[in-house]
Amino acid sequence: MVRDVLTWAAWALTLAGGLLLAGAALGHLRDPAMLRATLAAQGLLPARSRALVSVTLGPVELGLAVALLLGWLLPLPVVARVAALAIALLMVVFAGYLALLLRRRPGAPCGCFGSGTVSATAVARAALVAPFALLAAVLGPADPDLVTAASAVLVAAMLWLLPQISALSSARPPTAA
Repeated sequence: MVRDVLTWAAWALTLAGGLLLAGAALGHLRDPAMLRATLAAQGLLPARSRALVSVTLGPVELGLAVALLLGWLLPLPVVARVAALAIALLMVVFAGYLALLLRRRPGAPCGCFGSGTVSATAVARAALVAPFALLAAVLGPADPDLVTAASAVLVAAMLWLLPQISALSSARPPTAA
């Protein structure tokens, strides 16, 4: 019973992470020049690395998202587990990069779904998905079902909206002149 709940939670959050990666990938694939410009504005990576990241990040994100979803749906347990593990590692890299960016350049653009500047909520989003994706890789896939899929969609929407809501709540209303 506990293992079933853990497996469901791990896969709901991991699938949500996969959906977020797919959304991010579409933006990165549509406009790699914008990603390169964002990386330049962030100022953490050397120019050579920015060029490489701007052309490879989108395909990697989309590939992992597709592998995870197909591995879960078909079911192909080995594919699903490897994709979940790779997503866990990528989310650790994202969380670390964003945390470093937040510390060194707090006003820098995030590059996360056009959400404005880097924020603690963007760091938390990646940091939240990582351990659940690792747990999903260890436990193996949950059975494909509507509840898990619906939960993943809802969690992805909440994780995507969190930085936007946080930015709105911290914005100050205009003052009268």
